[in-house]
Amino acid sequence: MFNFKYNIINFFKITLSFLNMVLMLRLFGISEGSDIYLLAYSIILSWHFIPLFFMGQFIQFYNDLKEDSCGTANNFYNQTLIYSLSIGLILFLICYIFLNPLVHLYTHNINPAKLLSLVQILKIMIFSIIFAPVVSLTEQLFIAEKKILHSYILQIIILLGTVLTMAYLILVNNPSIKILAVSYSVSIFISALYGFLYCAKRIIPFKFVLTSKNFVKFIRNSFATYFGFGIFNCFFPLVLNNFLVNFSNGIISCFYYSKNTIEAVNMVTVDYTNRNITSDLSIMIAKKEMDKIKQIIKKYLIFSPLLFGVVSFSVFIAIPVMLKLVFYKTGFSLNEKMFANIFLSLVPWYIIFIISCPFSYINILGKKSYAVIIANSFFVGTTATVLFLSSKELIYNISFAMFLAQITVFIIYWCYSKKTLINLSKE
Repeated sequence: MFNFKYNIINFFKITLSFLNMVLMLRLFGISEGSDIYLLAYSIILSWHFIPLFFMGQFIQFYNDLKEDSCGTANNFYNQTLIYSLSIGLILFLICYIFLNPLVHLYTHNINPAKLLSLVQILKIMIFSIIFAPVVSLTEQLFIAEKKILHSYILQIIILLGTVLTMAYLILVNNPSIKILAVSYSVSIFISALYGFLYCAKRIIPFKFVLTSKNFVKFIRNSFATYFGFGIFNCFFPLVLNNFLVNFSNGIISCFYYSKNTIEAVNMVTVDYTNRNITSDLSIMIAKKEMDKIKQIIKKYLIFSPLLFGVVSFSVFIAIPVMLKLVFYKTGFSLNEKMFANIFLSLVPWYIIFIISCPFSYINILGKKSYAVIIANSFFVGTTATVLFLSSKELIYNISFAMFLAQITVFIIYWCYSKKTLINLSKE
C-alpha cells in the first residue's frame, strides 16, 4: 500500500508536469518558437545524461559498500559528489566551445534561421549541465536510502521553476523562450543545491574525499553499463530530431507534446512503482534473494502495463476536449486529430517499454553492462534504419520504428536477465 505522503507529493509532481505542458501550449501554441524550445530541451537532456556514463551505477555500489561498512559507503558518496561536479564543469566547457557543430549534428537539415535561434537558446540552457550531475547523484542516494519523497522533490523544484516562469510570461503577455531557458538553468541549480544540503545535513555529512574503496571499479562499471544507455540517450535524439526537422513548423511541437503527454501518463501510473522496484531490486540482488526478485517482477508485470494501457486509452478519448479547454481564448489552434493519433501510436511502444523495465533493472543492478550496450544499440539502429527507409512525410513512422525497436530491446533484456539470475543463484 502506498504511503500517503508519497501519494501527495507524486500528485503534486504530476500536476506540475501537466501544468508545464498546458502553460507551454497556451504561451507558444504550435509555432516555430515552441519547435525551437522543444528541440533545445531534447538536446540538453541528452547531454545531461553523459555524466551518468561515469556515475550511473552509484546505487548498486553504494548498497554493496554499505553492507560492509557505513563509513566506507559515506566516503564513496562524498568522492562521487566531488567527481560529479567536476564532470559537469568539464562537460559544460566542451559543449560550450563546440556548441555550433554539436547542434548541427543533432539537426542537420534545419533551416539557418531556426539553427541560429536554437544555438542562442542552448547557450543559456547549457549552464544547467554543470549542476545536473549533482541532481542525478543525490536522486540516486535518496532512492538507495528509500527516501523516495525527496527524489521527487528534486524534480518538483525544476518543474515548479518553469511553471511559475511560464505563468508570469502569460500574465505579462511575453512569450519569451529565452526567459524560459534562463528559468530552466536556474531551477536545475536550485534542485542541486537542495539535494546537496539535505544529504549533507540528514544522510551523509559532507567532507572532502578524493579516494574511496571500489571507486575506480565503480567508474569502469558505470561507463560500461551506461555507455549502452548513452547510445540511446545521446544518439536517439540525434536520429529523432534529424527526422523531425524535415516537417513544417509546428509538427515538431505536436510530436513532442504527444510524447510528453504519454510520459505524463507514465508518471501517473508507474513512475512511483519503478522508483520503488529499482530500490528493492538493488537490495535483493545485493542479498541474492532470488524468490523475492521473481515475486516482485511478477507483481509488476501484472499490474503496471494494464494500468498504463487503461489510463492511456482514457486520455486518448479525452484529448479533443482537453485541447479545446487549453486553447480557450488564446487564438491558437492545433490539429486535434493529429495530436490524438500521434499519442495513440506511441502507446504500444510505451507498453513494451514498461514490460522491459524490470528486466533492464536486473541487468543494470547485476552489472551486466554488455546487455545494456547490445539492447540500446539495437534500439537506435532499428529506429534509424526504419526511419531511413520510410517516408519523410509521415510522422507516424516514428512510432512504428520505436515499437519495433522496443520489441527487440525487450527480447534482449529478457534473455540476459535470465542468465543474470541463474548466475546469482549459483554464487
